[in-house]
Amino acid sequence: MLIIGHRGAMGYEPENTLRSFQRAIDLGVDMIEFDVHLCKTGKLVIIHDKKVNRTTNGRGLIKEKTLTELKELDAGKGEKIPTLEEALDLIDKQVKVNIELKGKNTAQKTCEIVSKYGMVDDVIFSASSIKPLLTVRKQIPQANTALIYVSIENLIYYNLFRFFSLILFPLTKIIILLLAKKSKVNYIHLDRVFVKKRFIKKLHDLGYKINVWTIRKPEQAEKMKKLGIDGIFMNYPDKI
Repeated sequence: MLIIGHRGAMGYEPENTLRSFQRAIDLGVDMIEFDVHLCKTGKLVIIHDKKVNRTTNGRGLIKEKTLTELKELDAGKGEKIPTLEEALDLIDKQVKVNIELKGKNTAQKTCEIVSKYGMVDDVIFSASSIKPLLTVRKQIPQANTALIYVSIENLIYYNLFRFFSLILFPLTKIIILLLAKKSKVNYIHLDRVFVKKRFIKKLHDLGYKINVWTIRKPEQAEKMKKLGIDGIFMNYPDKI
């Protein structure tokens, strides 16, 4: 079972920063997960939200800021928002990488950069919508791609979505399978609340690999391991 550092080692360091990625590597993760957005000047930057408000000392939309403006912000402990190239330079094939494609038009440029770095075999391209995943599949037919079910920034909305998805779980399972098939993925990334023994077995029987977020306790990790989960996302990747 792969140990995946969620936005690096975000339990210890500012999320999605080079400092966080280095900490995850030092803690011995198998893979690092991070998110990419396009800024106003067309560079891919690593940050989770569409706004800089939560994770930096700035305010506003990433797509409305230049790289220079973004680099002036403090992402925590003096860290700067990294570009995709800076992250790949740091990681340098020491561990695998999961890149979540956020915002519009990130897929093609991410494929170009990953290919340039010779890291196609080391990367999972993930997204919660079909279009970017199909773009990746078209650009790099052999790529590993993952459907995320599901990514919603607003925590209140997400908790409501999760609540009703669990109530209607038979329907949720059908939706996940349909989205996975249409997206032509080989991985599915699930919230741990959707991990049910029979469902996971069915997904594995269909040939999908399953990575699960966010695992916080050793007993949760042990449960995932017994169910045959392929990888787990962790904020504290050494707490297992």
